[in-house]
Amino acid sequence: MTIRGKRTGHLALFASILIMSVLVNVAMGQSAHTVDVRNAEPAELADDAAAGKTQVGPRGQPLSLLDRTEQQIVGGKLPESTLKTLRASLARQRAAAFDIIENGSVIVRSLQAELSALGPVPDDGSEEPVAIAEERLRLNDALAVARMPIIDARQTYERSGVLIHEIDRILRERGFTTLLQRLPTPLNPLNWLTGTNELSALTASSLSSFHDALSNRENPVPLSVLGGLVLAGLLLTYLVHPFVVRRASQFLERGRSGVLKSGTLLTIHVLRLVLPLVGGLIIASPLLIIGAEIASSTLMQLSVLIPIIIAFSFWIGHVAFSPNYPAAAIVRRRSELARRGLWVTHSLGWSIALIGAINLMQLTGVFSPTLESLLLSLAVVWASACFFGIAQIIGTNNSDAATPDELPTHERAVKAGAFGIRLIATAAVIACAIGYSEIAKHAVSSLALTLALLVILLAVHRLGTGIPARILKRDLSASEKGLTALIPVLLACLLAAAALPLLAMVWGVRQTDLGEWWMLILTGFDVGGIRLSLMSLIVLTGVFVTGVVVTHWVQIAVQTSVMPRTNADAGVRAAVVTFVGYLGIFLSALFAASAAGFNLSNLAIVAGALSVGIGFGLQAIVANFLSGIILLIERPIKEGDWVEVSGYSGLVQKISVRSTRLQTFDRHDVIIPNSDLIAGTVKNMTLGTRLGRVIVPVSVAYGTDTRRVKALLMEIAAAHPLVLTSPEPLVLFRALGESSLDFDMRFFINDVFDTLAVQSDMLFAITERFSEEDISIPFPQRDVHITLDEALQDKLRGGQA
Repeated sequence: MTIRGKRTGHLALFASILIMSVLVNVAMGQSAHTVDVRNAEPAELADDAAAGKTQVGPRGQPLSLLDRTEQQIVGGKLPESTLKTLRASLARQRAAAFDIIENGSVIVRSLQAELSALGPVPDDGSEEPVAIAEERLRLNDALAVARMPIIDARQTYERSGVLIHEIDRILRERGFTTLLQRLPTPLNPLNWLTGTNELSALTASSLSSFHDALSNRENPVPLSVLGGLVLAGLLLTYLVHPFVVRRASQFLERGRSGVLKSGTLLTIHVLRLVLPLVGGLIIASPLLIIGAEIASSTLMQLSVLIPIIIAFSFWIGHVAFSPNYPAAAIVRRRSELARRGLWVTHSLGWSIALIGAINLMQLTGVFSPTLESLLLSLAVVWASACFFGIAQIIGTNNSDAATPDELPTHERAVKAGAFGIRLIATAAVIACAIGYSEIAKHAVSSLALTLALLVILLAVHRLGTGIPARILKRDLSASEKGLTALIPVLLACLLAAAALPLLAMVWGVRQTDLGEWWMLILTGFDVGGIRLSLMSLIVLTGVFVTGVVVTHWVQIAVQTSVMPRTNADAGVRAAVVTFVGYLGIFLSALFAASAAGFNLSNLAIVAGALSVGIGFGLQAIVANFLSGIILLIERPIKEGDWVEVSGYSGLVQKISVRSTRLQTFDRHDVIIPNSDLIAGTVKNMTLGTRLGRVIVPVSVAYGTDTRRVKALLMEIAAAHPLVLTSPEPLVLFRALGESSLDFDMRFFINDVFDTLAVQSDMLFAITERFSEEDISIPFPQRDVHITLDEALQDKLRGGQA
């Protein structure tokens, strides 16, 4: 065993001696006092409803549950158990009222249908027939009578909610009062002297009483049996457990991979939890047997609680640090740090077990406030020291050379968590030192449970993302394998949703408060006249997603099966597919809102309110949206067209509702708002046809035969295969330039996209032909006249002289 292991063993032995020394007195008749004397309530304030009594009002009529609850809350300080009983009854009554409100009445719906069949009341001043008026009056009266149960249910629902919130407030105030209760400070040396004397006297008297109780048993269990149970538990914990885990680890180290590797690792984790737990329970079974013989429920609870906490802490340490198999560790650190983390976590389990034992013994009333403060101080300081050790281990990088800016995001989060652990541990020690032991005990216990819960969640996440990914990747195509990357994200969201209420309960949020939040989510809340609830959101999301998926399938069918059978061009096909997509999304949203039970008239009111904001702040977006619809309907441009707009020239790639994507010939994508295409000037070279005219400017020197130049250019144009004969090519004598005779060679081609290629071919041909015909292509010539002033002229003359 290492030095750290020996220290942990010494601490465990000390904790065992401390726990047993204060437990022996609990085994005697004092354990029957299971009610905390500091929180005892007068018996005359018990809940009469829970006791089966019937209360009557001033007139002799029986009082309802709501009336009795109001009287008992106002009349006195009820015990906590009574308040919880009343709250449970109110919650059941409120749930029943909510069912009546939600389901309504068949009679009410039938009468409303009959009234709708009669039509609206004339609003132009005319009188409707007497028979119809009488029938309408009868139906309204019957409808008022039929609505009374629903009205009563609404009143019961609201009134029950008020009383439930009041009971929750009272319970929270009492919880805070208990938490803020101050005990004698352990910093006073006199308190240590008093507490030590009390513990010694209590231990001595308890040992004597315990010995007498064991001697007076009629059919005691032999000591050999009790000793055999302890020996069996020790063998299972310290011999069988290491042997089985070592053999399983050897099987894992043989190069296993895939599902077999994950399954073996999971088996090792289960063995590390189950075998020590069973061994610890067997070791503590003599206490369980003795507690049953002398009717000590506290001793029996402790004999089960302590082994569970210790075995669980040992398992958490292996899952978190895994020194024997580092690849499976949640917090991967160097081997020496991992081993130290395991033992520190195990030591933390002993300290939490001591706190749990003190909690159980507080209910017996055998501890004075001074002794209770001293024992809690020892446990809190012990646990805080373990927390500092864990924070140091998880806050240490595997690479010491890495700077804080170079650390991965998860390592930075771990460092922040280590700082939080130190902060809470320090606050717990300070609170315990000034006497607030309950706060310190709650802090260290909650922090330990939080860390254990995080380790379990991370382990489940790793297991959940490992095995399914390996199974799915074998059969999926290359494009579908990317979907498996969503498994970790989805699993993390599910685990976070499951962990939030657990973490809230760990840090003191009452289960009833969580129930209220869940009730609020289920029943919903009003937002602008629209009632939102969990079920309505699920229905809304499900119907909308289904509609979007169906719309996508319809788009694929239209694009691949319907449109190819028509003579429409690619632009028309794209416009139709886009229109089908937007129509499907609109209908999906409409059906989803209707299926979720939203009142579309309320949505119209909300839409009217949004129109004001649209008119002021979203003008450009609305203008682009409407322009996109116009582009899809009028189709002045379509996908594949060559356009020039806003100083850019290129091909239209995609027409969306808000903008259009243009790709220039330099392969640059330009996003142009649709309003520029509608309100501005757009040059579309391919709107009606791809036929286009090409102009090639040509210049020759003065003195060249112009008729000969025209004939040559016509021959060159006629020789090119892409030049159309109708309209015929044309050569124009454009101008007498400063240093050349300027001609234009004009002709048409079938595809305007070939313009640059044809121009290049023509220039090559013209250059070669002019060279053969000895026709020169001039370059600009200039006469430069320099004028010098007289001083400069005199200076030049003097230099020449």
